[in-house]
Amino acid sequence: MNGSTNKVNHITASTIEAFDLRNFIDRLEPTKEKNRYICPVCGGNNLTISDDPHKIPPPYQCWNNCDCADIREAVAPWEEKTGRRTGARPKKKATPQPKEKIPAPLPIPFNTKLVLLSQPATDAPPSQKPSYIPKPVKAKASENVVTAMETVYKYSETQSVVRFDWEDKENDKGRDKTFVQTHIDSNGRIIWRKGDAPWYGYKQDEATNAAEETLGTPAILWVEGEKNVEIARGVGLAAISAQGSNWREADLRVILERLKEDLGQPVQIFLTDNDANGTGDKKGETFALACRKAGLPFLVIPCRRICHNIPNKGDIEQILQNMDGDELIKLLQQQILGIIETQAEPEPVESAPEQEIPESNPDVAFTQKALNFLYGDKPWISADGKLYYWDGNHYKYSPDSVERPKIASYCDSFVVFVDGAGGRKRPTYPYANPAKVEEVLRWVKMRVEINPDLLNQGGINCTNGVIGVKWENGLPVRYIEAHDPKKHYFTYEPLVEYNAFADTTDCERLLECLDEPQQQVLLRVLGASIDLPAVRKCRGREIRILLACGLGSNGKDALRQTVSIIFGHKGMTSVSLADFAQYDEGRKFAVSSLRNSRVNWASENPQTARLDTIQSLKLLATGNVLHSERKGIDHIEFTPNAVAIFNLNHVPSLQGTIQAIQDRFAVLEFRKTFKKNPNLEDPSELQADPRFAYDDEFVRTNVAPAFLNKMLDALEALIAEGIDYECTTDAFRAIQKENNHLIQFCEDIGLVYGDKTMTAMDIWVHLEQWYINNGTLTVEDDGKKRIWAEQAKPSDKNVKAPNQVLARVRQIFPKAKLVTVPHPSGKKNVQALQGISIITQVPPTPVETNSHPNSTPIPPQSPPQQSLINQGFHPTHPSLNDNGVEKKNDISVSSIEEPIEEPIEEESAVDPKVEKNPPSLGWVGCDAHSASVSGFSTGVETGVETGVGEKSPQSKSPQSKSPQSETS
Repeated sequence: MNGSTNKVNHITASTIEAFDLRNFIDRLEPTKEKNRYICPVCGGNNLTISDDPHKIPPPYQCWNNCDCADIREAVAPWEEKTGRRTGARPKKKATPQPKEKIPAPLPIPFNTKLVLLSQPATDAPPSQKPSYIPKPVKAKASENVVTAMETVYKYSETQSVVRFDWEDKENDKGRDKTFVQTHIDSNGRIIWRKGDAPWYGYKQDEATNAAEETLGTPAILWVEGEKNVEIARGVGLAAISAQGSNWREADLRVILERLKEDLGQPVQIFLTDNDANGTGDKKGETFALACRKAGLPFLVIPCRRICHNIPNKGDIEQILQNMDGDELIKLLQQQILGIIETQAEPEPVESAPEQEIPESNPDVAFTQKALNFLYGDKPWISADGKLYYWDGNHYKYSPDSVERPKIASYCDSFVVFVDGAGGRKRPTYPYANPAKVEEVLRWVKMRVEINPDLLNQGGINCTNGVIGVKWENGLPVRYIEAHDPKKHYFTYEPLVEYNAFADTTDCERLLECLDEPQQQVLLRVLGASIDLPAVRKCRGREIRILLACGLGSNGKDALRQTVSIIFGHKGMTSVSLADFAQYDEGRKFAVSSLRNSRVNWASENPQTARLDTIQSLKLLATGNVLHSERKGIDHIEFTPNAVAIFNLNHVPSLQGTIQAIQDRFAVLEFRKTFKKNPNLEDPSELQADPRFAYDDEFVRTNVAPAFLNKMLDALEALIAEGIDYECTTDAFRAIQKENNHLIQFCEDIGLVYGDKTMTAMDIWVHLEQWYINNGTLTVEDDGKKRIWAEQAKPSDKNVKAPNQVLARVRQIFPKAKLVTVPHPSGKKNVQALQGISIITQVPPTPVETNSHPNSTPIPPQSPPQQSLINQGFHPTHPSLNDNGVEKKNDISVSSIEEPIEEPIEEESAVDPKVEKNPPSLGWVGCDAHSASVSGFSTGVETGVETGVGEKSPQSKSPQSKSPQSETS
């Protein structure tokens, strides 16, 4: 027996080698420094292996004072190394040992509350220059030791941990660090080692005292490292941490037993670091095992569940860079509640007829729990797929990109325990997936959804309440009421305080940019925006689109800024004329913002499309249905409830004369200019004040309150008196003339709606002479050469031949009827316009040209015919405003001595009810043998034999007409 024993010992001694850590390098995780590794015991990056070639095996050491025996056992357990280390004990035959029974996790009590400090701590130890640096620290810091700083964390009266950190450009965080434990011996000396006394948690006594003041079962937060404890204390959380080398189960048990002794069964919450190498997860497993053996309920929460975008090696410091302390506390408490709610499955309850209906906000399904937990703290609404939350006086938009991470954190922490091996419950996370996040988000929007048409309606949102009007006997009565999230759905923050007695001085100065009548037009249109649907019920289509025209510093933009501030900027839109033109072409995205707009005031509008051809503008003016269209979403019909104003620097393109155009547009002329040094004798120059345009605070406090009062006053005046647009008609007519010179022509000759029928030649003879008189047409070489001067606007083309007359004139008189009448020759029919006539018959003043310096009027025709053609001209331009009565002019041309006979004028008229009536039709005949009467003072021959209303001097047979004259 002894011999056998000796043999075994001999074999062991000869075969076991000395332990060399270099043989197990593959089991260590290297750091960025040479020969430095992560310690398998404490997890720090302070394990070094000597590179001295004379020392075999080379010595190794963890500078966190971990025992070498513990490191050796962690790297190469004894059972795996038998026979490889000199002097090792021979492997004995294992005696079966009963496996340690680890207690099951205790459930977290339903009344668990996170332990908080009475107020955030402000006594964190400062970082300072060290008075002494141990040699291991100097060796590790190397040449960067001059940048070293120390922070002293006191664990007890005799125990401290000193944190040394220094600059390190190769480190991700820019600095490296190490920790050294110290204790004070019985002689009062500071010993730079851990010592033999047990180490409890950092700030454990403070956490214990705070836990004793917590109602319910206290839940104490654990973090990794003293610095993280101080960060948690800074936001009001009571937190503790184990000392660097004490993250072993046995050392944690010492802390846990002390907590259990002081507090009973407090819940332990461990917030692990986000380490890519799994160090934080391993510590979490060790922590969970220690809590189970200590008989304490616990919860391990990885940092990434609280903050999804936390970086590698991130901890509570990086979490608080993405949220504030209150949100962190809320999320931690949410983790606790999630565990409590899922610890036990509720027993199914059979429904019975006599059972009561559940409450209005049930909390059974997962989506219901998420809604109540995440969105139960304040009012929320959803409109058009967007979420808004109540922010004191308005609903503030919260984009999905903000809501999804919040919901994802909730889903990621929602634990459901299921039956596991041995009848034990194991945690699962069935809702931690994108589909559940989207499901909760959709559910929330459905539960709080409202009709989008309710947004920004019912008054104006002010800082001191909502100012609105209620209608009594058809009259508006203003009122102000407190903000109510269940009644007022304003999505813009109020900027203006309602003050019924606001000073009007600065407001009056701003409004001086418009004359008083046009001020009233502007204010009454803006006042209608307070309750436009009700105004339309009372006044119909009286609210027009305003075109604010003017160049330079004329106050348009300052007025717009004031109105924008009244509506909180977001309550007013700026859809341009170009956007409406695109709407007519089928691109309806740009006008979608009008759905909840009260005022649409566009400051920049290109001179591209003709306003009278944009149909969507007419729909906006009259409140007819428009379509809101967004990308990827079907269009939605809505009724626009916004007044519209468009700023224009140049004359807009507007040619139509039909009443529908005139009833929808009004022109405001900003003819005054704000100057720094105005001419006091010039009423068109005003003193400039840059605060109107660039100082929002000045406008908000000094201008907008008084302007709001004027809008309210104007609304009352609008309902009582309407809007007098007479002050805008001249400007509107001038715009039409600048866009279409034929309007000026009609006004000059008195061409209006009437009961006559006129052919192209009837009108052409007047138009041609009108062109000659104003210099548009120059005739030379006895009428053989005609020189045209184009109009100022390229789009305003001259009418250069009779065949273009009817189409162009009909644009001005769309109600005139295009009819067919017989040609005097009897060979064909020609077109004419029925329903127009010339009412002013003033003879023209002969115009002399260079080519005919001695021109004379056309000689009179044989009696009894007298030409009346020239009587439609006058050297001045009469207005069409005098078109109410048809006038007869008895003034004859000086070269025509014969008096004008009344029957001739009668025969020039055509019965408007008869489309064909050659005998009574006023006709311009075609005869190659007769002189033209359309040339007037120029003597130009056009093949026209008689004027309007003339009879031919002798009967001509159709055969006597030349082809040339017929084509005329």
